[in-house]
Amino acid sequence: MGFGEAVSDLIHCPDPAAPLEELQDFALSYNAYRRIADSPERLLQVVRPVIRALDAGKSIPTWVGMDLLRAAMFYVQRRARATEYDGPSPVAERHYQFLVRRISELAGSEPLPLDHLE
Repeated sequence: MGFGEAVSDLIHCPDPAAPLEELQDFALSYNAYRRIADSPERLLQVVRPVIRALDAGKSIPTWVGMDLLRAAMFYVQRRARATEYDGPSPVAERHYQFLVRRISELAGSEPLPLDHLE
């Protein structure tokens, strides 16, 4: 735990088989608009390699680190929210599962920073 981080400011990565709601909540535990880019358009510019791989059904590039993975997960949640008028998207859920699996590989059992959306 870093200096000044309270236990309530940390979160553990869920299991890829977790319920959709838990995956969505985890996606929102990282505020990519504050950490990476200040708008959906700019965020997409940053996470585009990850999103393209996910949309094409390919594996996430091995060079992608934790911040980019969490930013991509946040982007998937925001994109799904904007397009899910008939209920949750199976595509978004699949993307969450791929991203969470990779985040788990990198984080191990270590907790991750928990952002609070303004």
